[in-house]
Amino acid sequence: MWEKDKSEFENQVVVVVGGGGGIGSAIAEAFAERKAKVIICSRNVKKLEEIAEKIRVKTNNPMVETMEVDVTSEDSIKQLAERIASKYGKVDVLINAHGALITALSRRPFLETTIEDWEYMMNINARGVWLTCREFAKIMVKNNRGKIINISSQAGSRVLRGALDNAGFCYAVSKATVDQITRAFAIQLVDYNINVNAIAPGWVETEELLKRGPEAIEMRKRLIPKGRLCKPEEVAELAVFLASSAADYITGQVIYIDGGVSAIYGSIQRQQT
Repeated sequence: MWEKDKSEFENQVVVVVGGGGGIGSAIAEAFAERKAKVIICSRNVKKLEEIAEKIRVKTNNPMVETMEVDVTSEDSIKQLAERIASKYGKVDVLINAHGALITALSRRPFLETTIEDWEYMMNINARGVWLTCREFAKIMVKNNRGKIINISSQAGSRVLRGALDNAGFCYAVSKATVDQITRAFAIQLVDYNINVNAIAPGWVETEELLKRGPEAIEMRKRLIPKGRLCKPEEVAELAVFLASSAADYITGQVIYIDGGVSAIYGSIQRQQT
């Protein structure tokens, strides 16, 4: 486990949007272990509260709470930011861990991609990230400090021949947009002591991926130079590092955590998506 100053995050306010997913909940737990005040946000409040209680017990940190948000709604995101600002007066770290997965769409050939496919994926993955960055950056600007970390994907940086159907296409474009949102906010906020970076995981050992079965998992492992899936905790530790003072000079970057997949191109075929 990476550590610089174990007490650095004590009393910091960390907001994890999308805290109900495998990566988001792992990130929330990592900050709770370091005694931060953690707010995990999603639409499914019942599931969030179950996750929050597990984190409270495991980390012995009672300062883990839940708040409802719909990332497809501008009003909902504004209300979330206003509620947190009113309660705490600041936000030290924003994690955008929400996102629609490729499996959210019915699969069709690339040229049969619909407007509905495009809008569904872009509204959640790109528009939602933009709006949360915008609203929480306003709070950070007032305090002249902050860290924003967006969860992107290795899929946002490459197009592989024969590997994209409608879902893969829309997902890849949405994550590429997240990367550019990250860069734009990083440059525009640099004078306010706010760092903005993205983490681009490869295949992560989440419940959703494991549902695809042993054969699909083994096929992916064969394509990863490190020979295994990424653990959610590894993404979480990278997020903690980027939120720490050790990363104060890092901004506008998309950092890959994919076991080496981003270093290779040729052998990835359609069936792995």
